Amino acid sequence: MIADGIHDPLRDLPDMHSLLNYVELILVQSCSDEKERDKLMFDLYRPEKGQTAPGFTPKDQLASFDAFMGAFASAKVEPRNKKGSE
Repeated sequence: MIADGIHDPLRDLPDMHSLLNYVELILVQSCSDEKERDKLMFDLYRPEKGQTAPGFTPKDQLASFDAFMGAFASAKVEPRNKKGSE
């Protein structure tokens, strides 16, 4: 964050959502390939077991999660070099 000019995230960013978005960006960029990125997104955003949003069936909720993941499938992620493999 310092390299991006954010020296004190809790003071320099407008809210915690901005900080969480930045952390998510760092995590996604650290993925070495699409498979690793998909696993990360699944782990971050999957519904809790047994929980559904009000007005949705478990099947509806999983279908919307699949649609959400499908949107990320088209996003291009540049693989980063692992340490020592330059």
